[in-house]
Amino acid sequence: YGFAHGNLRPSSILLDRRGVVHLTNFGTELDAEKPDFNLYDNRRFGEFVWFAPEHLQKVHLYASGKPEAAREILTDTRLDIYAVGMLFYYLLTGEVPFSASAFLQPGQIATATLHFPAQLPASVRDVVTRCLAADPRQRFQSVAALRQALPTPTADFDDLALAASLLATG
Repeated sequence: YGFAHGNLRPSSILLDRRGVVHLTNFGTELDAEKPDFNLYDNRRFGEFVWFAPEHLQKVHLYASGKPEAAREILTDTRLDIYAVGMLFYYLLTGEVPFSASAFLQPGQIATATLHFPAQLPASVRDVVTRCLAADPRQRFQSVAALRQALPTPTADFDDLALAASLLATG
């Protein structure tokens, strides 16, 4: 479709009765350029967990009164690829890979260690790890490339996916 959602997180994804996925929250991206923007607003704090490091850097620059520098940071669909990696990780482990406070220092994300379930196939770990690369140049460069890299499900993987789904939904 050629555009970035920019704010993917669990509450942005709905599943209908037929199993069709729908995305919501288009047009609700964080508007750090507004004069009343508060980086530490607790109502928005949880959203930062899902933001790619370059998105966080942009938010920090806007919040510190440097809009020109913020505009120089290119953002594109790789924001969404990062968010998909976050969602995959969350579904597979029941946790987000980085603490909410990591948004205060995006550099923490680049040095964090990901912990996957031992039974998770290496091919799945590799895809999720690449999605979560701190440097967008090291992520999949398109959704098509990500889709092509996804491993073919196996019986073991299907069981793990079901377990992750049950864990995520309680």
